[in-house]
Amino acid sequence: MEAGSSAKETVLITGGGGYFGFRLGCTIYRKGVDVILFDVMKPLQPVPEGIKFIQGNVCCLAEVEEALKDVICVFHIASYGMSGREQLNRKLIEDVNVKGTENVIQACKSTGVSSLVYTSTYNVIFGGQIIENGDESLPYLPLHLHPDHYSRTKSLAEMKVLKANGTELGNGKGVLRTCALRPAGIYGPGEQRHLPRIVSYIERGLFKFVYGDPLSLVEFVHVDNLVQAHILAFEALKANKKHIAAGQAYFISDGRPVNNFEFFRPLVEGKIDQVTEKMKVHYCKQRVIFRYNGTLKTDLFSPVGLYSWSTPFIPMKFVLYDPEGKKLTL
Repeated sequence: MEAGSSAKETVLITGGGGYFGFRLGCTIYRKGVDVILFDVMKPLQPVPEGIKFIQGNVCCLAEVEEALKDVICVFHIASYGMSGREQLNRKLIEDVNVKGTENVIQACKSTGVSSLVYTSTYNVIFGGQIIENGDESLPYLPLHLHPDHYSRTKSLAEMKVLKANGTELGNGKGVLRTCALRPAGIYGPGEQRHLPRIVSYIERGLFKFVYGDPLSLVEFVHVDNLVQAHILAFEALKANKKHIAAGQAYFISDGRPVNNFEFFRPLVEGKIDQVTEKMKVHYCKQRVIFRYNGTLKTDLFSPVGLYSWSTPFIPMKFVLYDPEGKKLTL
């Protein structure tokens, strides 16, 4: 995909109204490719002139097929249920993540779209277990071991996408080439899903505590690195690259494993500086008590911020209460 290429191509991005999909679309458009953003919601930002937005739902096959006319590649990013209240709607999670993906695959085949890049997740192989130096040879996590419905349905969807690789197109002009990218936690300018929630906890005095092995590491990926990975995947599904990515899944990260709490430390410490005075005044009201499996254990919060535990972390359900015994909503 070279900027200024004489051969005009058109790609469609499901979930193109979201943070990552919109950024991907804008970057691809600047490289001389026509872009269609397909989403149930319009982007929060103004759509640049030249980029087309189609309001539609992956749960409706007819809407997807109509949008795919003259498209050569689909970036299937649309998903539902990753965090927050969305996680409670199991039916919609299933409809969007599984049925929606089935519709995208079917629409690609019926309209002759030759390439499909699926945005998956690390969670297709991860369920809380320790993984050191893992790679794409790792097997899928058994479906019944997934801790949430989102991860389970994303795993099912990835399997369907990769299984569709090599199937004949309905117009008789070749086969469908597919691949899946498994990003780590996404961060970057303008990200609205994770960082604002952390900031709100700090502002409310609900400081997160550090638990588990301080040497444990996790992966993150900057949004622009993830954009570049999707562009490379698109190129690697083409004939001039010998379809090298076809049928493959790839983990995508910055390649710099980091302790989860160290990653967020600059944000936390910076925000704490802004609320310290307020917390000094209201500390007694903000103090939170931790109940572990229903049993009162200890106070974990103080005005100084984060504590570090040396004891191993055992995943268990926990609830936060204020000093009067009222359950807090996080």
